[in-house]
Amino acid sequence: QYKHGGYTFQAMVKTLNEWRQSGQMAFNSNSSNDSIYGVEIKTDRVEAYLKNGYVFSDKANIGITTSYIYHHQNSIFGQRIYSGTQHSYNFNAIFSYDFSGGNHHVDHAHSLLAGISSQGDIYTELVALQKQTPNRYDLNDIYAGIFFQYTYKFKEKLTLIAGIRGDYSTLYKPFVTPRLHLKYSPWEKTNIRLAVGKGTRNSMLFAENNYLLT
Repeated sequence: QYKHGGYTFQAMVKTLNEWRQSGQMAFNSNSSNDSIYGVEIKTDRVEAYLKNGYVFSDKANIGITTSYIYHHQNSIFGQRIYSGTQHSYNFNAIFSYDFSGGNHHVDHAHSLLAGISSQGDIYTELVALQKQTPNRYDLNDIYAGIFFQYTYKFKEKLTLIAGIRGDYSTLYKPFVTPRLHLKYSPWEKTNIRLAVGKGTRNSMLFAENNYLLT
């Protein structure tokens, strides 16, 4: 982490190499004896993250973040075989403007967020539910979009957040995701919240339900 004046820089790298084994004591993943049950999971993972931020004033700042993930897993669940590889990147550039300049004593506070972002996911999975030739499942999705978010606060009683973003995806083509959040505090110790919106995500059937293979 590095700071100088209004500028901030952060960098992070994390790696993981993991080997797990369970099952019957006589289990050996290199053995062809299918009557002995065992589970073996080998995982290699690398994450990298960069952040650049600059504060122009009490009202305005900008932040740019980028990240990359590599994840590879080879696993055996009895006679079931699963192997998966993931490459993912994320990019965000966000501009923030606080019209009240961080003054918490004003009755009405307005702020605006706007930015661009992009996400890319490349998955390759090999799955065999018996010890046979695995079936291959691929998912490649890259999207980019813009977003805007407006926040209004009235004293400590009311907070309203309205946001919308538009994206173009190689899988889903153009799509829009709006959201609205409302928080109202009529009395001390009492909060009323309302949230409506829409979201999209890719479902990875085997990676997200790995445990069921046991």
